[in-house]
Amino acid sequence: MITTKPVRVLIADDQTLFRSGLARLLDDDPRVTVIAEAPDGVEAVRRCRDLEPDVVLMDIKMPNLDGIQATEQIVAACPGIPVLILTTFEADSHVRAALRAGPAATCSRTLISRRSSPASWWCAPESGCWRVRWPRGSWA
Repeated sequence: MITTKPVRVLIADDQTLFRSGLARLLDDDPRVTVIAEAPDGVEAVRRCRDLEPDVVLMDIKMPNLDGIQATEQIVAACPGIPVLILTTFEADSHVRAALRAGPAATCSRTLISRRSSPASWWCAPESGCWRVRWPRGSWA
């Protein structure tokens, strides 16, 4: 029997209710372990460097350092760690700016509420998620 280690996730979002709710949703999946939460981009960058998660789930709009700037810093400092930007914005300037920051993908928050598995978040553009490159490790 092949066993795989759970995907270690860092969640960065300034909305406590969304962040803790997403953490609870992910903790129900045995393939995922939420190793940390960050309320802003500064803390997300620090925790990413310290903990080296397998993936970062990043909000765009946050205080102190927004998700786009935090993504740029994480991609530069920790190039092997993919960032999945979560957004309430559809295809607008925020999404284009987020994609220029170098994330693995951007994904609509509404998509997350409709999909039960983190594996299914890496999906086609018509579903609200724009994949740029695959994350390291297995999501199956």
